[in-house]
Amino acid sequence: LQQVNFAFPTPAFAEEVDRIFKHQVSYEQADHRLTFPAELLKRSIKQSPSSLKSFLIRVPESLLSHYQEDISLSKRVREYIEHQPQLNKLQLQHVAAHFHCTEQSLIRGLRAEGTRFLSIKDMVRKQRCENLIIKSDLSNQAISEQLGFAEPAVFYRQFRKWFGTTPNQFRQNLL
Repeated sequence: LQQVNFAFPTPAFAEEVDRIFKHQVSYEQADHRLTFPAELLKRSIKQSPSSLKSFLIRVPESLLSHYQEDISLSKRVREYIEHQPQLNKLQLQHVAAHFHCTEQSLIRGLRAEGTRFLSIKDMVRKQRCENLIIKSDLSNQAISEQLGFAEPAVFYRQFRKWFGTTPNQFRQNLL
């Protein structure tokens, strides 16, 4: 960023805002403005409309969680799940054991943060699916197996639910 301006008065948490933007932020300006080098607009973007939508939905959470000093339980659980090779075999009891707590304690902790174990696991599976579709040449069958779906039909149904299209149409939109 070259410049960060906000029209509102300097907040009490201005130092935190400076740290988030890694730049001196100006307040009480004529308008809200983020200025960046024009060359960045020339870079190619490899996104389909649905993957872009998915990315944009995650941006606010990513920005906020990236700058939090202490990491939330849901983020730690998500990071743990992201490093597991076989999601279909991963059970709540395994995750609870990893965090040295009971299953009920883990459930309560996640509920307090407004989420559930299966929601996090599904989100990780969706992200993995999206990465495999975009960055690999694996067949839909191979991706289905790698993600732990019992049958390709279940994978296709879930893919359509996640992205609103079929895996083949998704790939075609990337071209």
